[in-house]
Amino acid sequence: MVNDQLLGYIKQQLNLNVPRETIFTGLKGANWTDADISEGPNGGNLYLQYVDNTDGPPFHEEIWSQRSLDTGHTWSPPI
Repeated sequence: MVNDQLLGYIKQQLNLNVPRETIFTGLKGANWTDADISEGPNGGNLYLQYVDNTDGPPFHEEIWSQRSLDTGHTWSPPI
């Protein structure tokens, strides 16, 4: 999810004729994630699927999914 400060930086770099790929590679190298810098209606969304088999014998695995709409700051309850 592009914030105003990040968007200003990207616009500044584009005005200096820095290629988009160079900008995004640099941002990723500075620990920005794809979710942080993505543009579009689902920018900032993260999805997590995992297997839980912690119940012990008899082992019975469950597959869970969770969703974050704010780049991972908060998560939905597992379903």
